[in-house]
Amino acid sequence: MKRCAITLAAIVGLVGCVPLQQSNHNSPAAPEDYTVPVEEAKVAQYPPKPTDYKNKVKAYLYARLKDPDSALYDDWSLSKAYQGCNPPIYGWMSMVRVNAKNGFGGYTGYQFYLFWHNADGSIIPALELPYKIHPVELDSSDYLDGVLKKPQ
Repeated sequence: MKRCAITLAAIVGLVGCVPLQQSNHNSPAAPEDYTVPVEEAKVAQYPPKPTDYKNKVKAYLYARLKDPDSALYDDWSLSKAYQGCNPPIYGWMSMVRVNAKNGFGGYTGYQFYLFWHNADGSIIPALELPYKIHPVELDSSDYLDGVLKKPQ
């Protein structure tokens, strides 16, 4: 019985080492990234600047964090941006660093979150967008005082 268990464990261990064969025929192609010249992006028509973006981001994260009441927010920035599709979609992006407690009660360490702000006031996490977000100009009062001046 002991030999059988050892043999079974060895077989399972060896099977776990075999790489799975990957096929690309079912995976969708990633959308192509489109880049706008800086001069064109600066003069493009943008929706109005979001005024309550911090509250919307906090509300979004509150519903998703393990312990939302422990969340510490730092390094807020807001920038004009566009999504890299053709034609580009112009709007606003915000970035924040968040440190919150995990299920074990310990802080996870600051993590960056990036959000796209739609013209209707809704927000979407950048990772859920099909296209890359390109910042156009950063709000230096928030961004330079936060992210760029922090020691690594």
